[in-house]
Amino acid sequence: MTLKAVIEKHIEGSGPISFEKFMDMALYFPGMGYYSRHDTRIGKDGDFYTSPHLHPVFGAVMARQIEQMWEVLDKPAGFTVIEPGPGAGYLCLDILNHLAKKQSPLLKRLQYQLLEINPSLKQQQQERLRDYDALVSWPDSLEPFDYGCVLAHEVLDAFPVRRVVNTKTGGLNEVYVTVEHGELRETLNEAEPELADYFTSRNVVLPIDYSTEVNLRLKAWLNEVSRVIAKEGFVMIIDYGHTQDEYFSRERHEGTLLCYYRHRVSEDFYNNIGLQDMTAHVNFTDLHIWAAQCGLKTIGFCPQVSFLLGLGIDELIMEFCHTKHDIDKGLGQIKGLIFDTGQSHQVMVQYKGKKNPLLRGFSVRNRLGAL
Repeated sequence: MTLKAVIEKHIEGSGPISFEKFMDMALYFPGMGYYSRHDTRIGKDGDFYTSPHLHPVFGAVMARQIEQMWEVLDKPAGFTVIEPGPGAGYLCLDILNHLAKKQSPLLKRLQYQLLEINPSLKQQQQERLRDYDALVSWPDSLEPFDYGCVLAHEVLDAFPVRRVVNTKTGGLNEVYVTVEHGELRETLNEAEPELADYFTSRNVVLPIDYSTEVNLRLKAWLNEVSRVIAKEGFVMIIDYGHTQDEYFSRERHEGTLLCYYRHRVSEDFYNNIGLQDMTAHVNFTDLHIWAAQCGLKTIGFCPQVSFLLGLGIDELIMEFCHTKHDIDKGLGQIKGLIFDTGQSHQVMVQYKGKKNPLLRGFSVRNRLGAL
C-alpha cells in the first residue's frame, strides 16, 4: 500500500484532515514518510542540497562560531552541541575536522549529539563519523545540558504548517485535505480561534484571496529547547526564511510552501507523497517573539552570507585552497554558499543566560531591528 492510499484510507475513516496533519504524514509517517524512509537521499543523488554538501568550509565557519560561544561562556569543562535533523552528518564532520585540525582546546570539552529519527540516515552518520566515536552520540530526544548550543540547520522549514486562505465571503479559512472521486482534494473550513488570534496578535490583516502558512509548532519547539539549557547556552538557527513583513508581503500571496523531487521544485503537494520533500519558509519574527516568551533572548539575525563573512570565510577558503586546482574545483561550490544559500538563508542566534554576548558572526551585519 502506498502512503497516498494510507492517507486516503485515514480520511475515509475519520473525515477531512488539516493540511498540517497531511504534511506530517507525508514527511514523518513511520517507514513511509519522506524523512522516515530507509532510502531517503540528500545531495546530488537525492532531492536537494544543503550548505554542508557544497563545501566543508561551511562547517569550518560554524566551528569558529561554536568555539567563540564556548569562550563567551567562560570555557566550561563541558560543552554540548545538539544538532537535530543532521542529514548525512557532513556538518558535524566538518565542524569536528576543523576543531581537530586547529587543535582547539574545545575538542576535549565537547559532546556532540545528533538527533536522528531515520535509522538509515543514522547508520550513514555513524559510518561517516566513526573517527569521532568518543565525541558523538545519538540520543533519542533532547537531553538537558549545562552549557552548549542547539544547532538547527535546515530543520524548522520541515515542520508541518497550517495553511490559511483569507476569502472574500468566508474570512479566514484553514486548508483541509479530503478525498473526492478517489483523489485527494483541498477543502476550506473556518479557521480555528488560535489561528485567528495569531494574526490578531501580529497586527496582520491578510488581503482577500491571500494564501499563506503558519508554523505554530515552532513555539513548542522553542519551549523544549529552552528547557534543556539548564544553565547557559545558545540556539543557532539557519534556514530559509523572512521577517514577518517580508513573509506576509503582497508578493507572497500564494505562500512559501514548496516540494522538492529529484532537484525539481513544484507546488504539487498530492503526487509523489512520501517520495518528495516539502518545506515552508521560516517566519523569523515568530521565532524572535516566542523565544522571548520562554527565556531566550535573540542576539543576532542576518543573511547567511553576512554571517559567513563576519566569521572570516575568506581566510578559511585560503586554508582549503592551496593550489589553483583546489580553487578551480571549489569555486563553484563556494559561490553557492555565498550567492545561493548565502542569500536565501538567514541565521538567528538566541541566548539563555545573564550575559550580553557579541558574536563574531554578526559583526558585518545584524538585522535585529527588522524583526
